[in-house]
Amino acid sequence: MSGTSAVLEAKRALRRSTRAWLKQLTPAEVASRSEEVARNAWRTAALQNAEHVACFASYGNEIDTQPLVTELYQTGKRMYFPMIGDDDVMVMREAASIAALTRGAYGIREPPASASDLLDCISSSSRVAVLVPGLAFDSAGRRLGKGKGYYDRWLRKLANVCNASLLALCYEDQIVARVPVNEYDVLVHEVCTERGVIACSE
Repeated sequence: MSGTSAVLEAKRALRRSTRAWLKQLTPAEVASRSEEVARNAWRTAALQNAEHVACFASYGNEIDTQPLVTELYQTGKRMYFPMIGDDDVMVMREAASIAALTRGAYGIREPPASASDLLDCISSSSRVAVLVPGLAFDSAGRRLGKGKGYYDRWLRKLANVCNASLLALCYEDQIVARVPVNEYDVLVHEVCTERGVIACSE
């Protein structure tokens, strides 16, 4: 098996095990753990200092971002959420409130298609934080996504505009010793769980 094939198989195996673990979480566990993640994330300099925050609308049993998003709106942050266009490319569009999000591709809540694109609203000096979802992370900031590559491609575009702070949100149980990655995978700067915040370094 080639190196590339081995990485792909390792990713598939880790996705299967993580999805199985997420599936067994109860609504009460998701709610209580997500509240703790929100408290820890809110204390980070990345979010305290940000003018623009790109977030994700939770799906299934992943971290519920609504408590944190509510806090961010109340403090005047400009908030952006992902949507998948007809060209199968992810963009981050602004939403004036949580109520502005509606069900879109894959049943995930999305902002209006006519809303402002984050990449058109920022410059090299903008203070931007991105709340990044994922199935697994490690202490070096390696991330396992869902396999479509949407976030990795978009994060590379963002890096051409400004130096954003990348903050992953996940459960402590989603932290592993080492996430299998390839050269296209983008690393995050911090990982926030219900137990605290990990400053990532290789």
